[in-house]
Amino acid sequence: MTVGSRSIRMMAILFVFNSILAAVALFNMYSVAEQVRTTAEIQYSQFLDLYNLRLLDRIYHAAFIMPALTASSISGEQGTPDAGTDADDHDGAA
Repeated sequence: MTVGSRSIRMMAILFVFNSILAAVALFNMYSVAEQVRTTAEIQYSQFLDLYNLRLLDRIYHAAFIMPALTASSISGEQGTPDAGTDADDHDGAA
């Protein structure tokens, strides 16, 4: 039953993280639209900033969020013997 609680926790963290990024992207698009209304010119470099944001999103996700979420399950599995490990090979015959 712990698998269900882990998936809900992971889902909630990813939802919050991606919601913040979506809000930042929407704010960026809104500011671009407002600039077009005031200056009547489109700066496409501001749209490219969204790609940088998405790149940073993936880096933070892979470097910080996923290791933090999976560290507890990995450390919990280190103490349990696995089938096919050296612990199974010691049958008393030397």
